[in-house]
Amino acid sequence: MIALQMEAFEKASQWLERIKELFIDEMIDRKEFEKRKKAEEQKIKAAEKEVERLSQSNEFIDEVKKKERAKR
Repeated sequence: MIALQMEAFEKASQWLERIKELFIDEMIDRKEFEKRKKAEEQKIKAAEKEVERLSQSNEFIDEVKKKERAKR
């Protein structure tokens, strides 16, 4: 689950960079740039919150403990 959220974070970050390039190349206007930028930033924030929530969940903590025990 965390890996999926990290992937979503990476994709949104990449799209944000592409949007900036489109604006710099004058392929989209400022209004469209702000609209797209806001949407991608919301996706990034949502993914970050979900990663934080998942990492604090009991399931995740238990899974980490199981992996540590298996290594020992």
